Amino acid sequence: MIGSSQIDFINGNQGDDLLAGAGGNDLIRGGKGDDAIAGDSGNDIINGNRDRDLLQGGKEMTFSGVEKTMIRFKAGQAMTS
Repeated sequence: MIGSSQIDFINGNQGDDLLAGAGGNDLIRGGKGDDAIAGDSGNDIINGNRDRDLLQGGKEMTFSGVEKTMIRFKAGQAMTS
């Protein structure tokens, strides 16, 4: 599923999903399954859930799984809760 240039709320299903936000400030949730999720321009919120997901925001990659999580930041980026 690919979003629009507007603000999108995109939710995956129980299977393995390929989700992309396109422009706008999007909220993208993968749901269950091993998902590939990509943000784009805008301030996106990406939640892969508990399975083994590939998350991409901007030019940096984040890999997330049940047991391990790796997060990389570019200079000037911050993580907020």
